[in-house]
Amino acid sequence: YLSQEQLKLYELVWKRMVASQMAAALSDSTTVDVKADPGSPSPLYLLRATSSIVKFPGFTVLYTEGKDEDGKTNGGKTIIPDLRPEEPLELLDVSQEQHFTKPPPRYTEATLIKALEQKGIGRPSTYASIVSVVQERGYVKRMQANFHPTELGMVVSDLLERHFPAIVNLGFTARMEEDLDRIAQGVKEWVSVLRDFYTPFETDLEKAFQNISRVKLPEEPSGELCSKCGKDMVIKTGKFGKFLGCSGFPHCGETSPYYIKLGIACPECGGELVERETKKRRIFYGCSTYPNCTFSTSRRPIASPCPKCRGL
Repeated sequence: YLSQEQLKLYELVWKRMVASQMAAALSDSTTVDVKADPGSPSPLYLLRATSSIVKFPGFTVLYTEGKDEDGKTNGGKTIIPDLRPEEPLELLDVSQEQHFTKPPPRYTEATLIKALEQKGIGRPSTYASIVSVVQERGYVKRMQANFHPTELGMVVSDLLERHFPAIVNLGFTARMEEDLDRIAQGVKEWVSVLRDFYTPFETDLEKAFQNISRVKLPEEPSGELCSKCGKDMVIKTGKFGKFLGCSGFPHCGETSPYYIKLGIACPECGGELVERETKKRRIFYGCSTYPNCTFSTSRRPIASPCPKCRGL
């Protein structure tokens, strides 16, 4: 009586729920190092072969979809048979692969929330506000679903880590959450918890006021000229994000909004299309002559219009 979509959703929930109560999977991993020149006491190089065999599938019976159809292959690789030390082997093939160390992937909203949950930071009711605050304050910018740190975010992070090391760390937030839970349960007194936090924090705060100097973010050239004095306009960072300011400041205080130009003409008025943000930090694309032209689209325009409809 279930539709196809309902059945898939039900099976997904049921299988994962049952799998969470099952035992872990067990596997045997084998690595064999083979001397390339057995006649030499110190071979020039080694050949290495690896394989893994599942001994007990455990929860993977329900939780994973990919399964070996037979017991002789695992991920397209032949399983290594039982070998003895100093046993002569015949070289059949060499796979020349070079592996580079890759940096960890950038956070998305989902992976950031998962990391917060694993580290014991925040609560489910605060995850959404944490993700939105770091974007609203300009500490990170979302590009293609990934969070990229901004210059402002890196400067703020470095200053806080340098002057407030006891607070800006993963352990402090997790411990504070536990203390708040104990206060709610009546196990701890809130006065003692507040005193333990604020006494060292007050000292660090006074030192920070004395030692932290005003940080000026680097200005970038914009390629535009000031409409009043003719000097170059530069990209500056203020309280509400980036903006264009005259390089002749303070003699000239001309400013204008900063937009990322796409180099594509507006299909309605011929003006240049720029990247904009909504109040909820959603990216959209509109005409630079707004409000004279109200053209906008949520999809990033392309330089070459469609040959049939001439659309972007």
